[in-house]
Amino acid sequence: MNLQLHLRKPPGSPTEIVTGGLARELAYVKVGCSSSQLQRPMPTKATISRHLPIRRGLSEAEAAVYLSISPSLFRMLVNAQIMPRPRLINRRRVWDVEELDAGFKALPREGGEDNPFGRGPANSWDDFE
Repeated sequence: MNLQLHLRKPPGSPTEIVTGGLARELAYVKVGCSSSQLQRPMPTKATISRHLPIRRGLSEAEAAVYLSISPSLFRMLVNAQIMPRPRLINRRRVWDVEELDAGFKALPREGGEDNPFGRGPANSWDDFE
């Protein structure tokens, strides 16, 4: 498919034509209409996600990457009910980022649960008199 993109410029400026993969990334595409009529193409999920700081719902592979573990270990933790089960959008399984955060914080800590930093009193008020 040969996609041509006519970049929108101020009136009176020459029109610039871009083709190929770059055309899909840019804003306005000419779709079988006169040069004065431009339509905006439907952006892809990959294009949109690059511009979002974080998404609320993640696929299984994305959730595993979010937690810095392999998808197979993530699947095992979900089956063991250590990580949350997915939500369903139609038939698609989606993990909520906030639930993943809660599940991650509930994981056991190396060296015990009392003091996450491993030094000083577990409660900062213990040394207050």
